[in-house]
Amino acid sequence: MTLADLKLPPITFHRAAHYTEGRTEPVRAFVNHRMVGTVAGTTSYFQNPATRPVSTHFGVGKISGKVVIHQYVPLDDTAYGNGNYDPSGRWDDWGYKTTEVNAQTVSIEHQDHWGDDSLKGIVLPEVQEASQKLQALIRWGTIAQWKAAGITIRNWDTNAPILRKEISNIPVDGHHIIMHWDIAGALKPYCWRPWQKDTVGFPRSTYVARIRDTYREALQLVPPPPVVETVTLPKADYDRLLAEKATLLTDKAALVAALEKANGYVAKLLLKLQDIQAVIDRA
Repeated sequence: MTLADLKLPPITFHRAAHYTEGRTEPVRAFVNHRMVGTVAGTTSYFQNPATRPVSTHFGVGKISGKVVIHQYVPLDDTAYGNGNYDPSGRWDDWGYKTTEVNAQTVSIEHQDHWGDDSLKGIVLPEVQEASQKLQALIRWGTIAQWKAAGITIRNWDTNAPILRKEISNIPVDGHHIIMHWDIAGALKPYCWRPWQKDTVGFPRSTYVARIRDTYREALQLVPPPPVVETVTLPKADYDRLLAEKATLLTDKAALVAALEKANGYVAKLLLKLQDIQAVIDRA
């Protein structure tokens, strides 16, 4: 299977007005948010320099009936999506550093408004699916696959290999595929807990299973062939090895000839034994 089999919606970059270049901590978790709005509205808000300083790395939603993925902050930079840690959440229970929480995460917003009060607060299944595929791509994909999918990284040469190594160490479980409430607790009581028409909240187990298993296969490449190291020999050593090889080949030829001759003797002996046995049988 290939990246195309993942059938990920196109990723387009819409630079946020507020974020910090670089990261002061390794990436340790994926944080899932609800927009309390639309992807179009979120994109407009994040790009407005006059708004309060907030942003996430990605937003997933629908525009004109099609699922879209907007990236707002380069993956090697720090988005302002998580705010502050609060002990009423679970972040500290899982052993995370309680400062620099934004620098430790990849943050993803999910559209939950659809112009229909009966769906207010609900993240549609197709939006969830696109987000799960995106997170699978980031977790399991190669740098080449990131590029091919349209992910933006500010410094591909230096930062992408570092990110790839950090993210490849993230366990795919419920302590690392999390919701905003896990960090902010009472500061963000509904992000992404049951709210309005959403009676379920963040479907953690489904996200974990699909990121870990369902969408992983499409991102697994055939392992590259092993690297064959070349050795440069001094000419004298090279000539010596060639001479040894020639001697061994000569010895091999002599041994093969001797074996063939021995086989001939054995065949003659077997025939003679058969003749003797025949005489004995007639006696």
